[in-house]
Amino acid sequence: LVSSNSAYLDFLVNWEFLAKDKHGMKYGIVAMDIPLYEHLGAERSILSDKIQTHFESEFFSKGFADISCNKLAVVMNLMTKCDVDIVFSDVDNIFVEDPFQHDLGRLIK
Repeated sequence: LVSSNSAYLDFLVNWEFLAKDKHGMKYGIVAMDIPLYEHLGAERSILSDKIQTHFESEFFSKGFADISCNKLAVVMNLMTKCDVDIVFSDVDNIFVEDPFQHDLGRLIK
């Protein structure tokens, strides 16, 4: 699972390329604002039902804390309602190799 807002669309496009095209991973996208949700569509994303964030936030700012808490709330909601395990990534994390072929994958498979 990955989340993004419209301010980080370029990062999301790069993340998707590496995750899907390079490593063949399956993933879901949590749109953190309406413009990104409208851009991606309902078939590619779900809209966060909490705080909408349309901007970049500085580390340790109130906006950053709001975004971080919102991401955790969305993940917990999905885990609880769908009874699934989730590996969460931010769009500024990239995969040089498939993470499920290493220690992380052995722990969750």
